[in-house]
Amino acid sequence: FDVVAGANPIIISSLDIHVRRTSNLVKVIIYTKEKSYRGHEGHKEVWQQICEVKLEPAGLWKRTIIPEEAFQAVTVLAGATQAFYIMLDKSDLRYSKGTKTGANAASNSDLRILEGNGVKGEFGKTYSPRIFNGFVNYHVINPSDPDRLGAVNTLRESHTLTTNFNGQNGHYGNMWNVRAKTAAVTVQGMEVHIRKKGKVKLEIWTKLGKYQGHESNILVWEQICCDEPIISQGEGRPTEIHASAFTPREIERGRV
Repeated sequence: FDVVAGANPIIISSLDIHVRRTSNLVKVIIYTKEKSYRGHEGHKEVWQQICEVKLEPAGLWKRTIIPEEAFQAVTVLAGATQAFYIMLDKSDLRYSKGTKTGANAASNSDLRILEGNGVKGEFGKTYSPRIFNGFVNYHVINPSDPDRLGAVNTLRESHTLTTNFNGQNGHYGNMWNVRAKTAAVTVQGMEVHIRKKGKVKLEIWTKLGKYQGHESNILVWEQICCDEPIISQGEGRPTEIHASAFTPREIERGRV
C-alpha cells in the first residue's frame, strides 16, 4: 500500500498490524520504496527491507505492535508517496477488501493511506483492491520551525540501493555514476556480482564528477578499496565488501 504525506514532511517510526493467530511467534518483514508500489509488485530489487522481527501476535481485532527499535524509520517529504509491503512467515496477516486501488482508505491532515494489494507469498500473486489493517506511527516535521525542519535534512538513515543480478554480460570491470538527489549521501560499502567463487583481487576507484571523459586517466581517480583479496560468493550471489575494507565517500546533494 501507499502512504502520501500531507503539507509537512513526516517520519514514519513504525507500523502496527493485524495478525490472525495468537499462538507461537510470528516473523514480520517489511519493505519500503519511494513513490508508489504500483508496477513494482513483483520486483524485489527496487524495495528496501526496513524491518525483520519475530514477535508475539495479539490475535484477531487486536493491535500487534512492531517495536520502533525493530523498524528503520522512513522520512516522507511533503506531498511525496512512500510504498510499504508487509510480509509474514504464515498467511495470518489480515486486511480488508477495498473499493478502488489508490483510493483513500484513511486520512487526516498529515497523511493519507491508500487502498493497495494483498500479496500471496513473497512478491507473489496480488489481489486488489485491499485495505491495510493497522496503524502508521509517525512524527510531523513542521516547516515553520526551522530547527525541526533541519531534522529532515540532517536525519541519518541507512539504505541499500540494489540493481539486478542478471549477469547477462561482464568483463574485467564496470564504471558508472552515482548522483545524490534530494540530500547528501555517504556511500559506506558495496556488494558486487563476481562470477568466480573464492578468493579474488578487487579494486574500487572513485572520482568527483562523472567518469565520462576520464576512463583512461588514472591520475584523476582515487582507490578506496581493497588492499587485501576478498572472498567472492560466486555467480548469482552478492559478494559483500566489508566496511573495514571500504573508505566511505560523501556525495553532496545534486552532485555526482
